[in-house]
Amino acid sequence: MDYWSIYTVSVDDKQMPKEPGAINGGLTKRQMPQQALTNYVQVESVDQYLTKAKLLGANVVVEKTPIPGMGAFAVLVDPQGNQLGIWENAAP
Repeated sequence: MDYWSIYTVSVDDKQMPKEPGAINGGLTKRQMPQQALTNYVQVESVDQYLTKAKLLGANVVVEKTPIPGMGAFAVLVDPQGNQLGIWENAAP
């Protein structure tokens, strides 16, 4: 899969921003024409936010998925049909 990292600030050896509150990211080609744009937000715990999102009516489309050495993510769709990803950094 083609993937490009996008940096607005310096990163550490795990490719995470060195500055608190900074935003870096990545870009990839759509895997299929109908694929939705997914923005990710960082959370303290994917598990906790998935539970909260489900209680508020969201549907999980990608369960918690670990990325070894980096963290974990999940993707959900809110009650209005908006897709959103959540990201949890790996413990230091």
